[in-house]
Amino acid sequence: MNNVDNIINRGFDVVNLPGYVFNKKFRSYLFFDDDFCSSEELVKEIQSLLNMIFEKKTECHIFSQLNGGCICSLEMCADWVKEINAIRTKMHDDGDYYGLIIIDSEEQWAIFQKSPVDDGVIAIDVSQSTLNDYTSKCDFFFNCEDVNKWIGDEIRKDPEYIKKSSYLYLSALTKNYCAAVV
Repeated sequence: MNNVDNIINRGFDVVNLPGYVFNKKFRSYLFFDDDFCSSEELVKEIQSLLNMIFEKKTECHIFSQLNGGCICSLEMCADWVKEINAIRTKMHDDGDYYGLIIIDSEEQWAIFQKSPVDDGVIAIDVSQSTLNDYTSKCDFFFNCEDVNKWIGDEIRKDPEYIKKSSYLYLSALTKNYCAAVV
């Protein structure tokens, strides 16, 4: 099993977006602004995306954002909605109301969401063009290209998101993730 601290920077100064939350560089990043633990549709979309790319060949480990402890392992072919709901219930019963960190066993991708009200990020070692093909059909995700367009006041995928997000936040996402793409 992997160590969450090999992948996620859980240090005090970089604990959330728009800061760069990873210790590893990934090839691409997708962002989401829904609660991963309670949005069944988002969970299904993320699982579908990862299964499409990695063909169910990996398992992942779920960690608590609060203390970094491993909660459980999860097969890619499992019913993620059912499993994530059970994990969320257990976490709440234990007084952990923070988000999850999910890392695949081969460290090819990671999901980070500090708390349910915060934006989340999927870091993945696959080309951005592969992700763009998938995400162009899905409204759950936005990427660096979207953020750059929003900042440049070009085509707006989601004007409501722009209204609630500040220019400084979006600029920091661009600096920390779009420039970080390898």
